[in-house]
Amino acid sequence: MYRLSDIVEAFKGLVGWEPEGCAIDETSSESGLFFQEAHPLLTLRAMRGIMPDTLWKAYPEFANQNTYAKGAIVSKNDKAYRSLVDNNTEPLTESSAWEEYDLLNDYINELEVRGIKKVITRFIRDKVIGMETKNIIDRRTLFDGVGRLANRVPNNGNIVGFEIEPIRAEGVTMKIEKIGLQFTGNVGDVKMYLFHSSKAEPVWTKTFTYDNANGSYMWFDAEEFLPYMTNGTNSGGAWYLVYYQPSLPAYMEAVNFGRDWSREPCGTCNKGDIALYQIMSRFVVLSPFCVSVENWDEKLWDIQSMLYTNTNNYGINLLFSMGCDVSDIMIAERLNFASAIQLQVASDALRALAMNPEVNVNRVQYNADRDNILYETDGNGQGIKGLNGDLEKAYKALSFDTKGLSAVCLSCKNKGIKYGTI
Repeated sequence: MYRLSDIVEAFKGLVGWEPEGCAIDETSSESGLFFQEAHPLLTLRAMRGIMPDTLWKAYPEFANQNTYAKGAIVSKNDKAYRSLVDNNTEPLTESSAWEEYDLLNDYINELEVRGIKKVITRFIRDKVIGMETKNIIDRRTLFDGVGRLANRVPNNGNIVGFEIEPIRAEGVTMKIEKIGLQFTGNVGDVKMYLFHSSKAEPVWTKTFTYDNANGSYMWFDAEEFLPYMTNGTNSGGAWYLVYYQPSLPAYMEAVNFGRDWSREPCGTCNKGDIALYQIMSRFVVLSPFCVSVENWDEKLWDIQSMLYTNTNNYGINLLFSMGCDVSDIMIAERLNFASAIQLQVASDALRALAMNPEVNVNRVQYNADRDNILYETDGNGQGIKGLNGDLEKAYKALSFDTKGLSAVCLSCKNKGIKYGTI
């Protein structure tokens, strides 16, 4: 379990491209490493020689009647141009308002992102194979079955829902896959909110159309992580999944399942529920609650005024999974990934040089043919391992450096010292 887009964004700029006289945007390197240092055949001139000629098509065609913001990129006559000012209505020939955008930026950025994704997926795969990280609970509902339609929850004008408090350990993350709702008395829209205890505004709001007139469960996609820490929330804390009773359609009331959430389920009633509870209780605590708020402004309420109602689920069920989301750990330790990213991008770039004979001829192709470039990348299979040999060493070093960073999610699987003769 990991948030690929968040990690990729954090890893960009970790390793940089040296400008080599080209007008590229990204020249800084957080780690101090540059991609060209990985191999002498890897140059921006070589990358320009193999980049596709149609990259400009990714941008809209310039229109005289449009107004463009600063940084907007447009295309015209097989080239791209970038706006230098806001509220730009000038023609492309006005040098104070437009500059020609070097499409090499897009190509090397694509190479970088592709290489970063490979490093991330390889890292996760190695940790799973090495049993250093794991999924704790795979796609389970909080409970099976439905509540009796006669067991209604009266609308008392409260905010109602679940407090979700995951274990205070970096990396352990709950993911809400779907939200189940059971109401009776009417149909219509139910607006739900997800709050965190460290943030006044909701993390998200979603409106679900409940139109099951017979009062059975309806499931709605949520796809929401509840990580240990995010850019907008503090570490730890609690999450609150709620709706506001006064905003429900007239006469609509929730159906209560009737389970006591403060204690272990009945062992003879549903063995699946008790097995799930025994696993889940080690990693997360769910507590239904209500809080009385008049004229609610959709902001976080006074947590001290919450009333826990352990026998009421307010018509809410969850399909969730729980596992080790190592995204935040990886981002915090991103400098450890610099060498692997540098070598992975370099390996991909050299292979692109070898496998793209149909584009512009460049000086690299005069100096080395396809076989020679692949030899530099892959070696000869008989002791000389080439650039990919260095890459494998970087992956092994990365795996070793990141052992034991989290007691639960990146544990140190030490098999001990092995003794033998030489």
